[in-house]
Amino acid sequence: HVAGDRPWRHRDFADLLRDPVGRGLILPASLYWTRLQEWRAHFPDGAILCLTLEDLTAEPAAGLARVLAHLGLPAGPSDVAPLLEDGRLIRSNEAGSKGRALVPRPDWPPALRAAVAARIAPDARAFLRHIGKPEDAWGL
Repeated sequence: HVAGDRPWRHRDFADLLRDPVGRGLILPASLYWTRLQEWRAHFPDGAILCLTLEDLTAEPAAGLARVLAHLGLPAGPSDVAPLLEDGRLIRSNEAGSKGRALVPRPDWPPALRAAVAARIAPDARAFLRHIGKPEDAWGL
């Protein structure tokens, strides 16, 4: 969360990424390998579970079972079922979704998408390698 005045708050996503302040807030959050290193400095790899959203949404029951098992909790079908809604991940919570489900997918100009992809691709490939996924899994 960024406190204070946020002049980029209602701008177009492409404008946000062109703005140095906005870009500085958005891009680092997408550098998963870099961010993971901060955790790996304090915890062994076996203590850190990395899942992709793609895997979790494709097979929510299996993904949640992995999370529960990683935490040392019961992870059978009857343990996972209450965490799902009609077999899918629950999209809201008691704290409120704050409209997150209503955010439209951004429209990226091709040149901007290419520039962002070039910036995050090496980091993404390292992360994907670490979790046993093909380096091109995200098409970067």
